[in-house]
Amino acid sequence: MYPGDDGYPSTASVGRFPKGASPFGVLDMAGNVSEWTASGYSSNYAEKPGTAQRVFRGGSWFDYVPRDERLTLRLRSEPEMRLSWLGFRCAGRSALP
Repeated sequence: MYPGDDGYPSTASVGRFPKGASPFGVLDMAGNVSEWTASGYSSNYAEKPGTAQRVFRGGSWFDYVPRDERLTLRLRSEPEMRLSWLGFRCAGRSALP
């Protein structure tokens, strides 16, 4: 999809691209792996989820369509699905004051 080479055959190490930080200093929000959420899937946000499927979000290194390389991408699957481009985010308290 992109002409450059970041030096990684698939996922990159955490925090390797500081120039890609959000205005809030958040890193690695797109382009590495899509991320599982705790949300059950419903086609309508106002409805209670009617299936066992879970939501995963964001683009990954595996995406080949530029429009899919975004945080707002929302997809679904059975929680048992395992793929090299699908993971999760460990979130914790910032060390910043």
